[in-house]
Amino acid sequence: MLKILSLTIALTFFLTACGDKTVTNTNANANNTSAGSPAANNTNVNTNQPKNTTPVANSKPVDNSPKRISFNKGANWGAVNITLAAGEAQKFVVSAKSGQSMDVEASSKETSINLIKGKAETTEDFGFLNAVLVSNGDYVFEVRNSTKKEIKTSVKVTIVGEEQYQRGVLNDVDEEKDNE
Repeated sequence: MLKILSLTIALTFFLTACGDKTVTNTNANANNTSAGSPAANNTNVNTNQPKNTTPVANSKPVDNSPKRISFNKGANWGAVNITLAAGEAQKFVVSAKSGQSMDVEASSKETSINLIKGKAETTEDFGFLNAVLVSNGDYVFEVRNSTKKEIKTSVKVTIVGEEQYQRGVLNDVDEEKDNE
């Protein structure tokens, strides 16, 4: 009996020194023998709760802040590769101006892309978003995995302004005249 008591005390000190992650056991056994058989009226209530709970060591905090997509100098597009768990979404942000057109396209058609911040007239399809922008500033869009499996996809954002459309058309016409 003395060995069991010493072992229990040593184990208690050891667990306390290891961070006090003990469990408080408050089992309650209530006997009500006033009606029916005593066995039918026994109630065992288990209210075990950890004294200190800590997050799992491998869990990472979820970062839902939008990731900025930047374009190389002189480019009108930028891209990023992402992996999305089933049902997971990732937000992105780009800066643009009123009158520009923004296309967002994912390589996987198993995604949905939605504009969630910024004023624009939008057209959406699986894996695609077109937005004609009506204000200056940051535009936030979300790419969501609409499947029950993990997917890997690349997301390409292209922003074109009206003057770029016109400049391109004029250049094509000028080249045709030069060739004549």
